[in-house]
Amino acid sequence: MTKKILFLSRTPSMFSYYKSTIEELCLRGNMVEVCFLNYDDTSPNGSRYYFDINAENKEIILENAKLNLEKVVLISESTNLKFGMYSTRNDIWTRLIGIIRELITRSSYIRRNENSVYSIRQKRYLENYLSRYFKFISSLDYILKSKSFFRTLQFIHSFMPKSNEINKFLRIKKPDVLVVTPANLSSRWKRFSSETDYLYSAKKLKIPTVVPVLSWDNLTTKGFMHHSPTITLAWNKIHLQEAVKIHDIKESQVIVTGSPFFDKWFDESTKESDKKKFFIEAKLDFNKPFVLYLGSSKTVSQEESKIVLNLFEKLKNNNIQLLIRPHGHNVSQFDDVKEIIPLYPSEGGLPDNDISKQVFFNSMKYSIATVGINNSAMIDSLINYTPCITIIDENHHKSQLNVPHFQHLKNYNLLYEVKDVSSCTDFIKQLIEKGESDNKKELNRQFIKEFIRPYGIKKSAGYISARSIELTGEGFTVDKIKQQITNF
Repeated sequence: MTKKILFLSRTPSMFSYYKSTIEELCLRGNMVEVCFLNYDDTSPNGSRYYFDINAENKEIILENAKLNLEKVVLISESTNLKFGMYSTRNDIWTRLIGIIRELITRSSYIRRNENSVYSIRQKRYLENYLSRYFKFISSLDYILKSKSFFRTLQFIHSFMPKSNEINKFLRIKKPDVLVVTPANLSSRWKRFSSETDYLYSAKKLKIPTVVPVLSWDNLTTKGFMHHSPTITLAWNKIHLQEAVKIHDIKESQVIVTGSPFFDKWFDESTKESDKKKFFIEAKLDFNKPFVLYLGSSKTVSQEESKIVLNLFEKLKNNNIQLLIRPHGHNVSQFDDVKEIIPLYPSEGGLPDNDISKQVFFNSMKYSIATVGINNSAMIDSLINYTPCITIIDENHHKSQLNVPHFQHLKNYNLLYEVKDVSSCTDFIKQLIEKGESDNKKELNRQFIKEFIRPYGIKKSAGYISARSIELTGEGFTVDKIKQQITNF
């Protein structure tokens, strides 16, 4: 039985995170409408994701002149798929609700004793928000440590009025299921996060709701989930535990699906292409091996240029090249080195289209190893069986060792940990001479099975997610949904 599914997501740039889920829902005959808060979104690296809201047949388009990407169509409307817009809440209650939610989120970070760059970022968000209303907030953290104060805030929040405009929007759309992702972004001054309000209104209107976890770090580095949906779709058991322990979601409301975001590496459409052509495009010497450096976001590090310059010199002395793949939101940190160390792609970006996906694939497959501090590209590397090295030093404790999602990855014993650039260079030389051990490759397979595709290497996380959404709309309990997807 086909369903009418309303899917809310902040911007078109997020589409690749759940693309395989949308495609599976449409393939199964469901009517899917994906609504965005913004229809035109430009990333810091110049990538513009947009669609023409007045077009008869809308297409999500990617453009980036710096990367020679001209009107790349990521996906088009069809009989089963439509694109639209939703609006943020904006009434007399918005500011008060925003303050309460950010206080709850900050309390969540403090109460779990997290001292990471993400906790610091969240505190900054809150201070910017509250400074508009209060002059003295220095003692706030002490108050927010209290569990009773945390519960009091939640109690007050539960009595906040629903939005009439959102209620009206949902009554007009009349979906069988409402899907919202992500549902825990922080509110900031002049940017209220309304996704929670759609979940609240849907509950009042008795519309089943689903929240798929968007990314590997979404449950530990963003805001608190202020409303438990009918079901939460987690990538793996680690996400399940985070949903329960951090966000107070009942385990009986969580379904493990695998990662739709990484489905792209299992569709067999991407294969190694002309190696010589790749080396030319990346400005590398075909006769020398190279190592791929995976750039991190600004939150993780803004000083990687020092690391790569040091690594470049030491590798060069051993006749090994270095190629940088910058993070799309943190390209400028390499301005001082880009004239001597090649950046490819020059502006970074997501592997969300055939061109960028092929470039990333080749970059990993032709490299000796990847090197990084803390980013999701490390997972891409491991999925494609490229050895991944991480430099762990005291300068990045708050963005590595103090960060839960990095610790989870570290605990799989897949990352080759080195203490500095010199030991990194020595290890790369060893890899060239001896290669990776069979034991490491087996650990890699186990990681993919547990973290990325828990139902088997051939079973798409997008399909599992789509089926879970359908069955939620049909009124199935979580236990019955689990039975259905386990037997598929």
